[in-house]
Amino acid sequence: MNKRGAALIISYMVIAVLTILGGAFMLSSISESKISNNYFQSNQALWLADAGIQKAVWELNKNSCAGCLQCGTATLCENCACSNANKCVSGTFGSIGDYDATIDSVNAIITSVGSVPDRNAVNKVSRTVQVTLDEVGTGPFFDYALFTNGSISLSNSASIDSYDSSIGDYNVGGNIGTNGDVGTNSTGTPAITLSNTAAINGDVSVGGSNPNTAIGIYNSAVISGTKSGSINVPLASVPVPTPPAGSWAPCTSCSLWGTNTGDLGSGSYSASGLSLSNSSQLNINGIVTLYITGNVSLSNSTKLKINPGGKLTLYVDGVLSLSNTAEFNNLSKTPSNLNIYSRKSGGSGVTFSNNTVMYGTVYAPDTAVTFSNSFQAYGAIVAKSTTLSNSSKIHYDEALGQASGQGGGSSSGYTISHWQEM
Repeated sequence: MNKRGAALIISYMVIAVLTILGGAFMLSSISESKISNNYFQSNQALWLADAGIQKAVWELNKNSCAGCLQCGTATLCENCACSNANKCVSGTFGSIGDYDATIDSVNAIITSVGSVPDRNAVNKVSRTVQVTLDEVGTGPFFDYALFTNGSISLSNSASIDSYDSSIGDYNVGGNIGTNGDVGTNSTGTPAITLSNTAAINGDVSVGGSNPNTAIGIYNSAVISGTKSGSINVPLASVPVPTPPAGSWAPCTSCSLWGTNTGDLGSGSYSASGLSLSNSSQLNINGIVTLYITGNVSLSNSTKLKINPGGKLTLYVDGVLSLSNTAEFNNLSKTPSNLNIYSRKSGGSGVTFSNNTVMYGTVYAPDTAVTFSNSFQAYGAIVAKSTTLSNSSKIHYDEALGQASGQGGGSSSGYTISHWQEM
């Protein structure tokens, strides 16, 4: 009898142990299933984020961002760190998930968030990818030789025409064209004024509906192309820049005078001012981003020299001025290797004067840009308003428009130079 009782107890114990083991195996199976499902959804979210990157690049290069939404007002880009200066692209892949991609065209950065099952789900799985783009400054704003929000004035033999830097130097072997297009969002009368043999060798567009009253032509001035109205190209302000990689390094060579020479290798630098005077020279020897929180002043035969293989992206909070044969000496003669972004609001923030030459682009949507005394710019200009006088000239580089997918070009304006998961 006692043996039968002991056997019953042992049986219960075995059943209990097997139950515990079975429960453990079941919990392990459920846990592994959840881990597997989370891993699967995480990979889906990563591929969705990358799809957002590819869509954003396509919009920039092939569609002039026509399918982009304005950040800050778009309802679909809820996962984007949007500001009014940026654009965004959203997409959904059926029941799999969706993506939101922020396009910061000023800093040439795209940040994309992929979400599974969707951006609004409580228990969503999200992954974020950020890419840095090459060819800063070749966006759709540079489809014009000159574009402004406000007035444009050309006087005393000032002129605008075009050439193609991908072919060669300006006016060599017939490399000179009539695609020096000019535009303004202004609805003023007049919004554009040409006088005293000034010339625009290209088309002219204004914000007002009647270009005949919005364009004033006096004293033998000419426009070679067509005139049109009702144009509207939003110009985003330049936000506070972030260094493309790492943090800002101090620019110890940003104040030079006499025959002193400084050098900047590849990297991200910042200083409270940039002052070159009396024949001093600052050499750019690599891919450089430079953020000046104050003024930039080059005078008296000084040079900011961009050596072959170098590229300079310059952000300026204060006033930028070139005078007395000072120059940005871009040795490659490729305008996309010098890109100037002015963050100044109001006043005359960018001034180029006297007989010097610059190969580069200027983006200054909130301040006036002034050219005088035979200054020549090879590239493209965006400004709040612009004055060209006394034989100053803009030679639009058609390669900029081709790179942005405009002007009949076929090359891409932006390529991915750096990919990282955030």
